[in-house]
Amino acid sequence: VYAAGSNGIVVHFDGQSWARVHGDDPDVAAFTTIWGSGPKDVYTAGDWEMLHFDGSSWTPVDPGLGASVLGIWGTGPGDVFAVGEGGVIGHFDGTSWTPMDSGTDFDLVSVWGSSGDDVWAVGWSTDCYCGIAVHFDGDRWRTVFSSWGSLLAVSGMGPGDVDVVGVYGVFHFDGVSWRPVDSPHPLYATALAPVGREGMLYVGWAGAIARRTALFTSDFEYGDVCPWTLSVPDLGCWRLPPAAPEPPPA
Repeated sequence: VYAAGSNGIVVHFDGQSWARVHGDDPDVAAFTTIWGSGPKDVYTAGDWEMLHFDGSSWTPVDPGLGASVLGIWGTGPGDVFAVGEGGVIGHFDGTSWTPMDSGTDFDLVSVWGSSGDDVWAVGWSTDCYCGIAVHFDGDRWRTVFSSWGSLLAVSGMGPGDVDVVGVYGVFHFDGVSWRPVDSPHPLYATALAPVGREGMLYVGWAGAIARRTALFTSDFEYGDVCPWTLSVPDLGCWRLPPAAPEPPPA
């Protein structure tokens, strides 16, 4: 497991302990995204810098986008997407990077897909304080969803089961249409990830952590042994504040 952050730091967990494997220089960029297809193919990026790890060393990458990369995802070493400021998107085919037309100038901050021809990216614009989701079908990118308030992350469990999160909640795509996901408490989610095959895990403001079941319902799942909490199988009990504070504008 790899994680990246401020001062160019990248840390690695080998199953027993965490160790720094790159960075710790106050003059180096803060990395805001990290993704890998395996232990010898890891990317991290942020603030006009992008690096690739080949299993032995970290080397700079220039995707030729002319802007900071804010999100990375791929299906493997020869199929990688990078999204970033001003709506830039690039694709790596295993040999070279090629710019793609996103159809938007919104900053794109997160990208995920169920396959190389079913890819989603989300972001926002400070001009309108609104969010956007774009989709790639293997041929072109097009705008498929917009919201009031920034959209911060996207993930899913398949082509007909996609969630995006933002400052005004969670939105779900069922393969046909988008709809908001109701939660028992205000949930200002900033990140999400699948939990096995059984649901989605969300984290957000004020330490909020919640789980949605695999099949779309209007209710989030409560734990039986953790009063006033949301419980995630195999992860124990997590506190969900009764009311999260209004987040600052993204």
